[in-house]
Amino acid sequence: MRISRRALLLGAGLFAATGGGMVVWRRGLAPSAADIAGLLHRRLGHLNLDAGGVREFAEEYVRRYGASAMSAYSPETLDGVLSMAADVPPERLQRLLRFERRLVSYYLRSTDHFRREPESLVRYVAFADPYELPCGNPFAVRT
Repeated sequence: MRISRRALLLGAGLFAATGGGMVVWRRGLAPSAADIAGLLHRRLGHLNLDAGGVREFAEEYVRRYGASAMSAYSPETLDGVLSMAADVPPERLQRLLRFERRLVSYYLRSTDHFRREPESLVRYVAFADPYELPCGNPFAVRT
């Protein structure tokens, strides 16, 4: 049986396209801790973040919540949801913004951000879980 050059090239092209599509699809379903850390660095770039702490928080977030909690998320959108607002349906844009707000909120509550001196390093303390840690809000009134 002879295989023509055209059939071989077509088969190789289909194989490459399928493999590339699977990588993008898998990454969209299960973002990695590096994707989460990158988002936090972009959104909180004005703060002096501890890179190791950001990575540790991202790994803990992925371990606790996994891909199912991030189903509205896609790594391609993290480079600027607001800049591509015209291309995204409004309901998806709102889900993405809620995810980003929740992620940033979890990170800030998991750090010493609210108790630190201005311009000092923001350090990751422990994952903010009200069932495991006492309230970390310095503005909370205890009665």
